[in-house]
Amino acid sequence: MVKGNERISGAEKRWSQYRQEITDYIQKECQSDGRLLILGAGACDDIDLEELSDNKREIWLADINQEALEAAVSKIEKKQPEAVSCLRIVETDLVCIAEQDYEEYEKALHQGMKAIHQWWEDYFKRLQESYGFLRDIRNAMRQEEIERIDSAVCLGLHSQLYMELVLRTRKLQTQLASDVYAEALRLIQEANCKMAEGFIEEIRGITKKLILGLEYTTIFREETALEEAILQTLMTTGTSGLQAMQLSRVEGAFQLEQELGSCCQQNKVRLMDFQYFWWPFLEEKSYLMVIFSILCYN
Repeated sequence: MVKGNERISGAEKRWSQYRQEITDYIQKECQSDGRLLILGAGACDDIDLEELSDNKREIWLADINQEALEAAVSKIEKKQPEAVSCLRIVETDLVCIAEQDYEEYEKALHQGMKAIHQWWEDYFKRLQESYGFLRDIRNAMRQEEIERIDSAVCLGLHSQLYMELVLRTRKLQTQLASDVYAEALRLIQEANCKMAEGFIEEIRGITKKLILGLEYTTIFREETALEEAILQTLMTTGTSGLQAMQLSRVEGAFQLEQELGSCCQQNKVRLMDFQYFWWPFLEEKSYLMVIFSILCYN
């Protein structure tokens, strides 16, 4: 099993303002006494778990990285030992790709177009047989005899789900025929679309409300003029002006935003609110985040 993303050095200090803004938004949008699921929680470096635990709400922390989840609980245990009883860990692998599957993927890339298509066909068949992306969450809910969770939070997760495949494909670019390389990246984009469709369909069945955070675009340290232009545009013309800038979008996050728009039009979900936030992710790059507050119909 892949362990998930490593913790970011310096995040505790660099993300302090972003963390507080996101936590305040969650507090405003989610009922204070309801059960809360944090999907892709990791060590909760981007959320103030201590503050969310203040009112003793039940919080489920779900992630592939068991060590990171335990680190999140440990932080609370040191400061609020009485709140630990309200925390529950759910280890989950949303994409259901083990290390052996990644190795088989690399072999398929070397074997050519037919093999890479077969890998994806086998993968989606296996995913379907394992009962979808949120199978572990549903299993935990059945154990607790819970029909629906009051609120779910998912921040900056979907851009990372197939990132390991992207990195391995790029690593092998010079060893691959150009058409195989291009098709491999196209198939990952297609997988992101399927993930977006499946995720929203499944999340509607387990929660009443979703706080969804997506990376809108990436801004590198040397792009100070672009950063200023984005901030000025948001202050003057808002979303319409931002869209007119035709910024490069973040794979995975972009597909989910498109699917969200489609589901709103079909009245599967209702968009209650959205806000933009600046996430100083690393010293060398930041993300413009868009956070949606979504009412889920089932």
